Amino acid sequence: MKAITDKDLIVGIAKGQCDGLEIPVYLQNHKLYTLRFNGEDIVSISQYKKFFIDETGIKHIIQHNSTWQPLVCDFDDELILENGIWRIKNNNDKYNETINSVSAKRRSDYIKEADPLKNEYDYDLIVNPGNADAKKHQWIAKVKEIKARYPFPSKATFNLE
Repeated sequence: MKAITDKDLIVGIAKGQCDGLEIPVYLQNHKLYTLRFNGEDIVSISQYKKFFIDETGIKHIIQHNSTWQPLVCDFDDELILENGIWRIKNNNDKYNETINSVSAKRRSDYIKEADPLKNEYDYDLIVNPGNADAKKHQWIAKVKEIKARYPFPSKATFNLE
């Protein structure tokens, strides 16, 4: 099995008579994104700790472009681009992403499920005040249900306390 390369990245594989670098047998079951060409051999980058991060966040083992940012990290560390500089995503970032995701899910379900009940309540306040209290309770119950469906994580879950 041969590797098709682009700089140090393995971008495909081929079999048979073709151009390419032979992938060592012990690496043939690895995912392509975990392999690199170090200038001499195809290697697994799981043991590398220094990378050069390109503008899209791909981790290279050779700095083919002087604009690529050196970064010491593990291959499986998630990265985040902040003010033009790549850094390892930390627990605070993951916590905030989770909060944003939960908020978005709640917002979506509020629009679909709770807002119509709130509109009925608002309408009944004006047109049918005697029925408004029942509508208010339905609306509040729906909001509570949605909040229970999508609870916010605790900071302790992300080792932030």
